[in-house]
Amino acid sequence: MNPIWLTVLGTAAAVPSFEYYTSGLLLSNLNDEQWLIDCGEGIQVPFFRYGGNYNKLRRIFISHLHADHYIGLVGLIMSMHMHGRKLPLTIYAPHGLAEILTAILRASDTQLKYAIEYYTVPEDTLSTVYKDSRWEVVAFPLKHRIPTVGYRITQIQQERRFLANEHTSSIPFEYIRRMKAGENILAEDGTLLYHCDDYTEPLPKLSFAYCSDTAYDERIIEYCKEVTLLYHEATFLEQDRVLAEKTFHSTAQEAATIAQKCGAKHLLLGHFSYRYPNRSVFREEAERIFPSVYIAKEGMQLNLNQLNHSKTHA
Repeated sequence: MNPIWLTVLGTAAAVPSFEYYTSGLLLSNLNDEQWLIDCGEGIQVPFFRYGGNYNKLRRIFISHLHADHYIGLVGLIMSMHMHGRKLPLTIYAPHGLAEILTAILRASDTQLKYAIEYYTVPEDTLSTVYKDSRWEVVAFPLKHRIPTVGYRITQIQQERRFLANEHTSSIPFEYIRRMKAGENILAEDGTLLYHCDDYTEPLPKLSFAYCSDTAYDERIIEYCKEVTLLYHEATFLEQDRVLAEKTFHSTAQEAATIAQKCGAKHLLLGHFSYRYPNRSVFREEAERIFPSVYIAKEGMQLNLNQLNHSKTHA
């Protein structure tokens, strides 16, 4: 199985700069597809620069309708159109986005070469917005100035780990492959030769949760319980907590507290205010609460399978 990669496309809160783009995360190798979470201004530039593929991008999940989280959709949609995309695209977002994009495309008399399907995400309740045989995507409410949702992506089916010992050394390799997939091995007469549960155990399920703009909200703890990697916004530091509360954002310490209480394995901080030129201070604040903290940076790639099998990062 190819590893699941998370690529950071943008890390800035509110406005982009020469160095930083606004919000965007790219997941690769999900059913041989790419999925994008949030789509800030000009996102097609880092998308293409850091390994995005216009034909593999099949799903886009938008957290809310503040411009730094969705306004890049217009450019991205047009870039894919100009590159000859034919495959349909599904966009998941709170109410209102379909009307906005439809009006823009209509005003410019744009006849896209591919179809866009819109899924309106419930804003105030836990809901499954996508599910197939391998992955489930659940949306959950966040606490922000306008309706905002987070997303949890959870692996449904995981390959098993084969327990090699003296009793299993004679099992043919082809049987091992089938047993790792959860199959029992039967003889031609139908009798049981090997029971997969006797020699294998499932690997831990991979999961990733995305909490974009939100004030500190302990409802998140249940929604993001024991995730492999939690992305949580950290717009401010504790020294500016009053400003965080006023704008319905979080501090690095609050993000780390959520990670600790929900039992996450790792924490990825992002959505940083431009008022802090040295971003290492976010890690310093968060690590007082939670041991495994990553600071999002444009172009950063994280192997989620590897994180799923580790306890803390180096």
